[in-house]
Order: sequence, then C-alpha cells, then structure tokens
Amino acid sequence: MKDEYKNKTQLIDELNELRRQVAELESGKARQEQAEQLLQTQHDLGLALIAAGSLEEKFKRCVDSAINASEMDCGGIYLVDEHTGELNLACHQGLSAKFIKQVSHYKADAPNAKLVQAGQPVYGNYQLLAKKLGG
Repeated sequence: MKDEYKNKTQLIDELNELRRQVAELESGKARQEQAEQLLQTQHDLGLALIAAGSLEEKFKRCVDSAINASEMDCGGIYLVDEHTGELNLACHQGLSAKFIKQVSHYKADAPNAKLVQAGQPVYGNYQLLAKKLGG
C-alpha cells in the first residue's frame, strides 16, 4: 500500500484535495439540476401561454413562473405607456394593497421609470432600492 509511505501532512493534503473535488462535483450537479429545472419551467410556461386566453392571463402565468423560478415571494409586470412613457402595474402577485397603492403608477420622469427606460434588469431588496431612488 503506497499510502503507508506518506506522512500525515501529505495524507491531509490529499484528503483536502478530494474534498475540494467532491464539492466541485456536487456544485456542478446542483447547477445542472437548476438548469434542468429552469428548462422545465420555460417549457411549462410556453405551454401555459399557448393555452392562456387573455393578455392578463398570460401576464399572470409569466409572473407565477418568474416567482417560482426565482424563489421570490412576490412580483409584478409593468407596462410602459407608449405615448407618455409612464409605467402602470399590469399584473402582480403577493404584493400588499398598501404597496400596490404606492407603486401602481409612475410618471415618465420618476426614478423608477428611468430605471425601466434604461432597459436593464434590476435585482435587489426593495427597501434598499427605494432609498436609492428617493422613495
């Protein structure tokens, strides 16, 4: 047995390397499972959108899928008024009535509307984001 000629430090180093490799394999497996789950969610959403009748029902299916995929507890979809640039909350789930009242409409020059006009996704804690936007 060749390990009997190794000292304790060498064996510990080998053990640590094996642990690192196992962790990498587990991480890769978790990423693969997450990718497979997202593909399934995308497939299910596509089928649900085909079956959905109204635009509002399609929005609801999109919000449901986004919430499930992101493991968040709430979400919504805004529509931009083509003529004014204002934002209007078109669909939501899991938001309180008080919150909806505060965020259901933004004028085109509001910081929130400007974020949307930038065309980039924004992720973060609402309270922290609201402070940055002056809300």
